[in-house]
Amino acid sequence: MPYEKIRNILRQNNLRPTNQRIAIFDILFSSANWHFSAEIVEKKCSKNGIKISAGTIYNVLNDFYSKGLISKVMIDDDRSWFDTNTSDHYHIYDTKESRLYDIEPKDINISLPKKIKKDDVKNIEILIKV
Repeated sequence: MPYEKIRNILRQNNLRPTNQRIAIFDILFSSANWHFSAEIVEKKCSKNGIKISAGTIYNVLNDFYSKGLISKVMIDDDRSWFDTNTSDHYHIYDTKESRLYDIEPKDINISLPKKIKKDDVKNIEILIKV
């Protein structure tokens, strides 16, 4: 993606277009939707000759998450993954392969307790670990 377009997207989301944010944005959105951890992004940066500390990568990912550019999936208390697909969907986490997969909402049946009105539900997050 052209850097000027990335700069514009970052500015539209009230994020200063630093070199680190631009580089990470380019890595995240250079292909189709995908799942990643901060460690995966760090490896991709290193592979592309981009030197960014792990802490900066994590901060940038959280900045992108807070602006709605990516979604966050909490695997457990210590680990979070991110997703460039911000539409409503669910996830399966394969513990053997350490991979995250999408599940479409139409593929899961959910019954809510009667005391919860469907219109009052803001979001449903489902993570299935296998």
